[in-house]
Amino acid sequence: MKKRYGITKDPERRVKELENTFSGVKNFKIEKQFPNQKEAQMWENTKPNQHPGGPKTRGPVFGYSHNYSRRKPQK
Repeated sequence: MKKRYGITKDPERRVKELENTFSGVKNFKIEKQFPNQKEAQMWENTKPNQHPGGPKTRGPVFGYSHNYSRRKPQK
């Protein structure tokens, strides 16, 4: 199973988005909480198989990881 990393301000919403994009999403885990987007992005940039981009926002940001089987075909 593949492992992927990313950052989000809303973990619950992000899990739902991931389940729509990937098959077999498992083990969603908050790895770390950051005080801002800049610090979270620096953490994400050090991880393999990361989710690129995303909106720049203020406030706490969560670094997460999850496992998945494969990306679902785009419609």
